[in-house]
Amino acid sequence: MSEIRNIRCELVSGEDVSHFEGKLKTFIESLGLDVSQSKAAKDMSQTILWDWFNYITNHITDHLSEKKKWYSEK
Repeated sequence: MSEIRNIRCELVSGEDVSHFEGKLKTFIESLGLDVSQSKAAKDMSQTILWDWFNYITNHITDHLSEKKKWYSEK
């Protein structure tokens, strides 16, 4: 099983991800979706961003353990 690492992950901080998340959510709001679609898109964006950040910085949480295992096997 190979381990996937991003050697440049030190260039991305949690603050950077949070800032990008805010910008992305503002963009989603500008699309003019109805309230439930907008909320779903923002929730999914948040999950994807933070899963990615936790993955590249090697923060292991219960739900990420299974995802890392899946990525390593592929």
